[in-house]
Amino acid sequence: MGLLITFCDSEGWFRLLVFLKSLFYSANFYMGLLIVCEIASNRWRSRLSMIVIAPRLLASVCMVPLGNHALNSETYNFVSSILCIVYIILLRWTPESPQWLLFNRRVELAEKILLDAAKRNGIKLCDDFKIRPINHRVYNSIDESATCVGVLSTHNTRVIVLVICVFWLLYYFSWSSLYVRVYSEKNTSQLLIKTFCFIGTLGCLTAILSAKLTLRCLLLGHVLVAGVCTCGVIFFSKGFLHDILSAFAIGSGVIGQTLLLNITPRLFAINIRTTILGCCHAAGQLGSMISYIFFMFHPLTDITSMAVHIVVTLGLAGLCLALLDVDGRELPDVIEDMDYFSELSKPLRWVSQKTSSPSIEEVEIRVYSFGSAGRSLSTPSNLVEREPAQPIGYLKLWPRFVKCMRRTH
Repeated sequence: MGLLITFCDSEGWFRLLVFLKSLFYSANFYMGLLIVCEIASNRWRSRLSMIVIAPRLLASVCMVPLGNHALNSETYNFVSSILCIVYIILLRWTPESPQWLLFNRRVELAEKILLDAAKRNGIKLCDDFKIRPINHRVYNSIDESATCVGVLSTHNTRVIVLVICVFWLLYYFSWSSLYVRVYSEKNTSQLLIKTFCFIGTLGCLTAILSAKLTLRCLLLGHVLVAGVCTCGVIFFSKGFLHDILSAFAIGSGVIGQTLLLNITPRLFAINIRTTILGCCHAAGQLGSMISYIFFMFHPLTDITSMAVHIVVTLGLAGLCLALLDVDGRELPDVIEDMDYFSELSKPLRWVSQKTSSPSIEEVEIRVYSFGSAGRSLSTPSNLVEREPAQPIGYLKLWPRFVKCMRRTH
């Protein structure tokens, strides 16, 4: 696409090629993120996801300043097409997701990939290594056909899908409003240096706090910081304080996007992960388009825009509280029809972690995989009835509110 754009003379074809290039590029980026989520163990998943996410988000920060200083758009597109060749070469050493292969009945290829990974990590496996499930429900999870209607058939899945899609819409509405407001100004080259300084500082601070706080709490903090700074950018239209708040808001927004992209794929099972992530991305782009419309036609005053951003920030904070923690392990007993842990994860974790002994994650998978309550490890899995999943979201707040109101009367 980059080469075609470079030598394209027609404006209509140029716009079409730009649209297709951005579409395919976004798909490639998210597929790389999904592969990391499906291959890496919980110990390394967050770090590897950050490594995959960071270049894309840093490129979005410096894209406009570098594009303005490029000789012409043809040179810019030609350089990007050369980089795509490097990506194609790197794909030669990128393994296929074993979990995806298992769901597509390509068990032998998955076993071969696991054996190769075990040899590289120095893990000794038996000669007749096979992926053997310990629970018959594994076959049920493989045979399930995930449809859009089926995903929304239970309360928990409806809540989490609705929450994450609305979160993406509001977050990208706020982020795009800030982005287009800041980069529509002149002299963005000096702002770029300040922004990278704030991104590095906030990134190091987030990495330090991640040892004590969950990803959801870190996301909540960056949402609040970015929202407050965005209101400050609108209020102080010029001056030194405006530049500092702009750089700080963009830096916090980039870190927030990194956390959001880290959390979202890990909320869903492998058989619907790509579909839901695509829906979230579409919701985010819809929020961006709405913010661009507001910026182009200026239907709101600055005070009204600040009020809108305050409401959006409070809404994002409330949605953060409804999200589920993905730290340590991925929702073993909360979302009933997304519970794909079974034995599909165990051999993958043995290979990806540099030890041959069962990890804490594997023990928790065995205990909590099928039901909301724990059970003894010695209990046969085929004799244990699956208990209904615990409801998530704000469903429990309403009965508590009613009970408190009755006590006051």
